Amino acid sequence: MSDLITQLKADHPLRDYVESMLGAPYKRNRNFNTHLCFDHDENTPSLQIFEDRFKCFGCGVSGDIFDFIQAHQKVDLKAAIEMLQGSQPIQQREHRTVQPKRAYDQTWLKQRALAATNNFEVALPYMESRAVAASVALNSWVGATEYKNTVHLWNGESFTFKCQRFTLPNRFQGNVRNIIARLDEDSCWAQIGNYQQEIALIREHHRRKTKKELSAFDVLHLMFGAKYHYTGSMEIYNQDILYRNGVLRPLTYMLVTEGKQIDVMALLTAGFPAVGTPWKRGLPIRESFKEIRTVYYISDNDNAGRVRAEWFVKELGRGEIIHPPSGFKDADEVAIAGELEAWLNGKYNIPPLLEVCRT
Repeated sequence: MSDLITQLKADHPLRDYVESMLGAPYKRNRNFNTHLCFDHDENTPSLQIFEDRFKCFGCGVSGDIFDFIQAHQKVDLKAAIEMLQGSQPIQQREHRTVQPKRAYDQTWLKQRALAATNNFEVALPYMESRAVAASVALNSWVGATEYKNTVHLWNGESFTFKCQRFTLPNRFQGNVRNIIARLDEDSCWAQIGNYQQEIALIREHHRRKTKKELSAFDVLHLMFGAKYHYTGSMEIYNQDILYRNGVLRPLTYMLVTEGKQIDVMALLTAGFPAVGTPWKRGLPIRESFKEIRTVYYISDNDNAGRVRAEWFVKELGRGEIIHPPSGFKDADEVAIAGELEAWLNGKYNIPPLLEVCRT
């Protein structure tokens, strides 16, 4: 029995097997892959898959490949072994021998950001539809890039879907610190009608695995990948506005969003100084905002948004949380409706300060 277990593990490398079940990871490096956990609802991926073990740092589920199958398929150990016996061996990916990607190489990130800017004419109409002025988008190096996502099925068949993503580089004092690629969902929805046979197979594959039906949005994101992809470090977005010649600016106030670059650019377009922050401990929040007299955190109108707003204010040690008007999800929706100034200045007495951005 032990020889069988050893052989099955050798024939089915855990990282590759999990990827065949859950799709491409959110993050891949030399030591582990990161996925959204299959065992609990989450927005931030916390499931890490190592060479021969896995662990979710959100809910705690862990083990080897047989534990994964038991937890994922809701079966016992005997059934898990039979499933592996009945599946084809998986060829190992190169990620076991290649060097880590240069995710923090500034030159590489800058080249990638500039390459995406070559497709600025593709991204501009979308940015304008999101209330972002062309001057702001161009200054932010916004662009568009093609993305490929592969979906693997039980029977060994796989499908590769191409989609467009809008790239949003995060720069500070001349350096590109990270690039966020946002899925162009409208163009993906437009393609759905061309993939009816593939979608039927994907739905059946998921039904066999989970005994549940996929929603339309689940299908969209399985085919074309997660809504956001991050490359590089996670830091305060658009931090240049806090500084002038390397010195913190004595702005009378600052608006903060939960790291959504498009929200920040829409606020800048309307003349409001704004930055975005990811939800991550260890950011120099107090140091970054020490010269700002008043800080307002614009929360999304949902529970997750309120939790993040409370976390930021706690980390900063001060600040006021404000919520978009009823019926609006976030600041960008208010901007699209043309009601930013009426909302911020009319209700909270927060006037626009950056007239140069209002084009």
